[in-house]
Amino acid sequence: MTCTRKTPALPGLLLAAGLSRRMGDINKLLLPVDGTAMVRRTADTLLSAGVSPLIAVTGPGAGDIRAALSGLAVTFAVNADPENGMAGSIRAGLRQLASATGTNDATHVLIALADMPYVRAATIGTLIAVAYRHTDQGIIVPSYGNRRGNPVLWHRRYFSKLAALEGDRGGRSLMTDHADQVLMKDCNDPGIHMDVDTAADATRLGLIRT
Repeated sequence: MTCTRKTPALPGLLLAAGLSRRMGDINKLLLPVDGTAMVRRTADTLLSAGVSPLIAVTGPGAGDIRAALSGLAVTFAVNADPENGMAGSIRAGLRQLASATGTNDATHVLIALADMPYVRAATIGTLIAVAYRHTDQGIIVPSYGNRRGNPVLWHRRYFSKLAALEGDRGGRSLMTDHADQVLMKDCNDPGIHMDVDTAADATRLGLIRT
């Protein structure tokens, strides 16, 4: 089934504090994807799909990432210790979200990875629409080819559990522990599996020329 876009907004976290260890000296989030820095393209997709407010979580400093996102309706949060993995970014983003205006009634938050620039706006819109139809659904995950992908929508009752995570596993352990609360939404979108983790990934996708 093809995902269709819906317009109501839900808040989102854009995790952009990774250290790109497997990319050598290259900051993968600044690689051009169709002429636009990867992190900006991902943020653009989220915003156009109705994610609001969008909180971008960076590492300390990260002036280059902030510059790449300049002019967009993005709020920033800082993961002070990105060496300790994705969990710290989720905590920092949720703290910022708690202080943002207009989010008290949000049932879910979308957690997206900045190194996944090929997810379609229509897919994001469909996940948001599902959250509005199923306001008590715990975890909403896109799937393609019977494999779940990213980004993921989390109900607010999981915020404290997300904030308590450690290391770099993100929410995978929670999805395992609460499998009965996972709703997989079929989407005709291979982009939900296309992350850029290594130089080989970037080369295969034409982002680095050898």
